[in-house]
Amino acid sequence: MKIAVIGGGSVGMLIASYCAIGKLDTTVYTKSKDQANRINEKGITLHKSNQNMVIKEKLQAKSIEEWGHPAYKIIVIAVKQTQLDDVLQVLKKSGLSGSSIIFAMNGMGHMEKANRDLSACSLYPSVITHGAMRSNTGVEVKHTGVGMWVIGPWTSFQKKPERFIEKMVKGGFLTTYEENIQTLQMEKLVVNGVINPLTAMYNVKNGALLEIDEYYHNAQLVFDEIKSVIDIPVYWEVVEQVLLNTYENHSSMLQDIKNERKTEAESITGYLLTLGEKKELPMPLVAFLHQSIKGMERRWRECLET
Repeated sequence: MKIAVIGGGSVGMLIASYCAIGKLDTTVYTKSKDQANRINEKGITLHKSNQNMVIKEKLQAKSIEEWGHPAYKIIVIAVKQTQLDDVLQVLKKSGLSGSSIIFAMNGMGHMEKANRDLSACSLYPSVITHGAMRSNTGVEVKHTGVGMWVIGPWTSFQKKPERFIEKMVKGGFLTTYEENIQTLQMEKLVVNGVINPLTAMYNVKNGALLEIDEYYHNAQLVFDEIKSVIDIPVYWEVVEQVLLNTYENHSSMLQDIKNERKTEAESITGYLLTLGEKKELPMPLVAFLHQSIKGMERRWRECLET
C-alpha cells in the first residue's frame, strides 16, 4: 500500500515514521527541497521513550513541488491551516481522484474547503492526541506523549480504512476509527482554544498551564467561556490530560509566534468567536486572546517591513 504524508512538521514526521515502521510504502512531502534531501540522506530519527530509531526503510521524501499524479491509496495531510489552500490547489491540479485523504490538522473549517476541491476523493477528518516535537534539523522527531489517532468519516457512506489502521497499530501508533468524529473534532477545538493562545501569550511550555496557579486559573476561565458555545458536553479533565501528554511541548501557536509565522488563530479562536456570534453569546476572554495573537503577528510583520 502506497502512502503519502504531506507535511514535514512534527505531526507529519511522526505519522510518516510510524507508517514506515508498519511496513507501509511511505513518501513524506515537505515544503522545502532541502528537508526532503536531508530525509532521503539520513532518514528520520524517531525518539521514543529511551529509544532512538533511525527510519530509512519504506521511507522516502519529496518536496510538495514534485507532486505529480501518483497512485496513493492513502494520503495524510498534516499541515497548518495557513498552508492548506496551497496544498489543496496542488492536489486539485493533479486531477486526484479515488484516494482516501485523512486530515491530521488543528482548528476547524478545513473539511469544508477539502470537500469543495477534492470531492472525487473519500475524506476523513481526524483527531490526534499523540504528542510530537520536531527538532530544528528537520530529520528528527520526538514522540513526547502516547495518545490516540482517531479517524472518522466526513460522510456516512464512506468505508473504514481498515487495513491502514491495522498497519499503524501494528507499527506501534495507537489508531482507531470513530463514526462520530465531529464530536471529537469539537472537543479538540476546545482544547486548542485553551492551550494554544495562552501558551503563545505567556511564552511557556504546555505544562506551565498546570504548574503555575495563575495560568491554571486563567485556563479554566477560558475553558468555561468556550464551553458555553459548544453543543457537546466537554470536560476540563480532557484539557488536563492533553496538557499532561504534551507537558514539555511548545504549542504550535507559540512556535509560530517565535518563528515569526502566521498562526492558526483564525481557525481556532476565530472559529470560536464565530460560534459565539451565531449564539449571540459574548466571549470577551476569547476575543482578547484572539486580538492579542493577531496583534503579535502584526507586530513582527511590521518589523519585517521596516
